[in-house]
Amino acid sequence: MVSFAGPGALAPRLADLSYGLVSEIPDSRGGRYRSLEAHSNSPCTLELRELASDTLLSRRTLSPNSDARVDHGYFPFFRYSPDQRPALATIETTFAERLRVHEGANLRHFFDDQYISNAGQLFLLSIGTYRMIADVRGWLARRMGTTTVNSHPYDVAGAIFCARAAGCVVDGPLGAELDFELDVTTAVDFVGFVNGATARRLRPHLDLALECATRA
Repeated sequence: MVSFAGPGALAPRLADLSYGLVSEIPDSRGGRYRSLEAHSNSPCTLELRELASDTLLSRRTLSPNSDARVDHGYFPFFRYSPDQRPALATIETTFAERLRVHEGANLRHFFDDQYISNAGQLFLLSIGTYRMIADVRGWLARRMGTTTVNSHPYDVAGAIFCARAAGCVVDGPLGAELDFELDVTTAVDFVGFVNGATARRLRPHLDLALECATRA
């Protein structure tokens, strides 16, 4: 993953980025790889290339749609540290149950995928494999008065830039605008939705699930 911000008088922030690149790194079993690339005020493009020769096989522009389905897709809550898994599972269960009751979600088709890379998760969100991704590890740790392993700007900045260029909504755990200094220490939490329609439909239920967690 690569990101770039132009020169300025102050330390650069996420909002200052003008370029992002996220690429798969296949192992010896993979003959092809995909990459996302985005520039300021331009859509995100997805490329497929041969690994051995770097021959371009396909390229397409990613654009958002209005599909706001609440099932038949992946809606993962990132559960990295064992000590946080019970609390995160409770948040996820509350969220899913609200979707079942209020939105008619079929929870037999409400899938999880614990991809242990935030950049990889945002890649899958950008191409529509994920409907939503929630990484609220830091938010939960602060609430519990504990510490945890967080992502940092160098882990996610370029991927967030690409996801937004693809039409995804990526903001803070409670819906606040997501922006941060591009340093090596800031802890980054985020929630991503595949498009605006999905964000509008799911965000109220996520907010209530997180609110329930604060009362537990």
